[in-house]
Amino acid sequence: MRNILPALFLVLYCFSSSAQSNPKRIKVVLLGTFHFNQSLDSASKLHSHLFSAKRQQEVGELVGKLVKQKPDKIFLEFTEKNQPFYDSIYRDYLNGREPAVIKTKANEIFQLGMKTAKQLGHKKVYGMNYQPLELMDSGYVPKNIIDKAVKDLYLAQVMI
Repeated sequence: MRNILPALFLVLYCFSSSAQSNPKRIKVVLLGTFHFNQSLDSASKLHSHLFSAKRQQEVGELVGKLVKQKPDKIFLEFTEKNQPFYDSIYRDYLNGREPAVIKTKANEIFQLGMKTAKQLGHKKVYGMNYQPLELMDSGYVPKNIIDKAVKDLYLAQVMI
């Protein structure tokens, strides 16, 4: 997805539609950010001091705004094969333990996605990320309409 939006952090909100005529309608919100954990080595003042009181307050404010949207599910940028790893990180966080590895703790997956999910009482976060080779593979068959939409979006971007 790096070719579509650099440093994409994907947050997907699905809401049930109250309209009786189209009960399958959903609302989707995408949030893109830079990769927070890659900024730990950066000399840029824009990306530094993620754990300062000021930056954590800003993260908290953004999380608060995301919580107000009341998402049913939160999808984050990691592949299906990494789901067990992030499940364990999130489970630990729900039990009061933040990641010990600084690069994991600094990641936008944790800083925004998991913090939002925890405030909402979600039991799980979901990985959703496709690598370009996977999307370009003619044998790749999307598992659902969301997977198909992501593939179509990727292919549309490649053709530009």
